[in-house]
Amino acid sequence: MKIGVYLTVTVKEFHPLELAPEIRHAHRSTADVNGQKQYIRHQVWSPPIIMYIKPNSLHQQVYLIRKEIPELFEQVLEDQQKWEDWTIQYFKDKEEDFQTIILRHIGKYYRKHIAEHGILKTGLSLLWFEYLLLNKFTVPPASVGLLEQNLEAKRPKGAPKDIQVIPDTINRFLKAIILPMAMDAAKKITESLHDMLFRMAVTQKLSQGKTDLALCLAFILMIYLGRTEATLLLLCDSVPDEIGIEYGMEQARKRIWEMETSVSEYLTSLHKYTLSRRSSKCGGGPPVSDSPSAFEAHARDYGLVSQLQKNVEEDYGKIDASNLRLYADKVVASERPECLEVGEPDLVAFPYLNVRRLCWKIFQNVEHESD
Repeated sequence: MKIGVYLTVTVKEFHPLELAPEIRHAHRSTADVNGQKQYIRHQVWSPPIIMYIKPNSLHQQVYLIRKEIPELFEQVLEDQQKWEDWTIQYFKDKEEDFQTIILRHIGKYYRKHIAEHGILKTGLSLLWFEYLLLNKFTVPPASVGLLEQNLEAKRPKGAPKDIQVIPDTINRFLKAIILPMAMDAAKKITESLHDMLFRMAVTQKLSQGKTDLALCLAFILMIYLGRTEATLLLLCDSVPDEIGIEYGMEQARKRIWEMETSVSEYLTSLHKYTLSRRSSKCGGGPPVSDSPSAFEAHARDYGLVSQLQKNVEEDYGKIDASNLRLYADKVVASERPECLEVGEPDLVAFPYLNVRRLCWKIFQNVEHESD
């Protein structure tokens, strides 16, 4: 099975108790003749196969999967090239380059040997889990022929040769294991960031390391929130019998706006207020140490904010009539959004532009803090 990386599983054929549709649907991003992005439903083949689990070994199999998935994430996070490759898999569209650069910097900023970065690893693992949840585990094309040779059930009539093979039953099983891991990670970083911002808001002595860490976690939560909001629109466009629920546009709008109020606006405002309390603006500051901790020394040496301003704002900075920062290889859609409010969700642009909008809300705080 594959979602960006390979996950080896043993499968076996089964005979459904009810006649389950083998032709199902998934979403993918595409462009029309004018280059306009859109998300469309396309057919996929769900053959009747399940995970092969030996008798009395279900708990062991679940344990092994729960162990293997974080290990795959660590291999990606700790290899700079693999990390950069994965950020492109995570943000597939060119119009998502803004947040791709931010995510790359967060991964590069992380240091395994710094204890305080443990929560940063948890935050990045949340995006890894979310990536596995929102995408489909697919049988690689090179393995489809071998699978078909060993199946009694044949490919549905009329199914094209290059149809994606996405076993629904296996996807449900794997995602049922991943979901609690994602929920646990989300709870940990939400609580940690809230506590971190609250403590920083009531003190004038803000260390660079803690400020950087809060910024990274804020970006991570905004990325997670943006993709979650976009998924609600894809649910509206999904076949109810396949997802098990009726989900309409009004439900999606209501939920998106609730998430904006309870998470996005609250987090952005608290983060902005925290930065306004920086010691450089309030007088006095933390004592200078001849031997700062590894946590603080790394923050000082890396210069996260200056790196973001250099590598992000240079390409996606302020747009005004006198200084358009447009490059030949960029399109206007890749620049700063004119409006950072949620607006009216639509299936054409919202899924790939919403994360960018939310990341700009956090990046705007950094700009104001640096003025």
